[in-house]
Amino acid sequence: MLFILGLITAMAMPTFINFHRKSVERHTTGQLTQLLHFAHQQAIFKRKVRTVGIDFETNTYYVKADPIPGDYSFEIRKQHQTPLLEGFEFESIVYPEREEEEDSDVAFVNFYPNGTADKVKLTIRRVNDRGFTENLFIVRVNGVTGHIKVREKKSDEESYF
Repeated sequence: MLFILGLITAMAMPTFINFHRKSVERHTTGQLTQLLHFAHQQAIFKRKVRTVGIDFETNTYYVKADPIPGDYSFEIRKQHQTPLLEGFEFESIVYPEREEEEDSDVAFVNFYPNGTADKVKLTIRRVNDRGFTENLFIVRVNGVTGHIKVREKKSDEESYF
C-alpha cells in the first residue's frame, strides 16, 4: 500500500510543480496588467493623463500620483509601488512609434483621457536559480485603444507587434 502511495505521489509531483509555476507566472503578469488597466480607466474617468512608471533597477512598477498643489519639485511621486515577484525582472521596453529605445532606469507608459495610450512592448523575464532565462513574457499596450495583452513569448518569434 505504501509503495502505491509513493508511486502516485512521484507521478503527480511534476504536474503539481508545473501547475504552481504557471500560477506564479499568471499572478505576476496579472498584477502588472491590473495596474495598467487601472491607470487606463482612471485616465478616462478622471479626464487626466495617468502614467505608469516601470523601474528597471528595482524591478518595481507604480502609478505616478498627482502633484500636490503648491509643490513644484521635479521628484517623481510614486503611488502603490509594487515589486515583481522574486525570479522575475523587467528586460526591456520598446516604443515602436518612437525612433529611440528607452535607455534610462525608469520608463513611463502614459494613458490619455480619450482612451488612447503610448504604444508599448514590455518584456519580462523569469530567471531560474542559476541566472538563466526560463521564460519571456510580453506585455503589449495598444496605442489606439489602450488595451493591454500579455502572452508568453515563443522562442522562434521575433516580434509581437
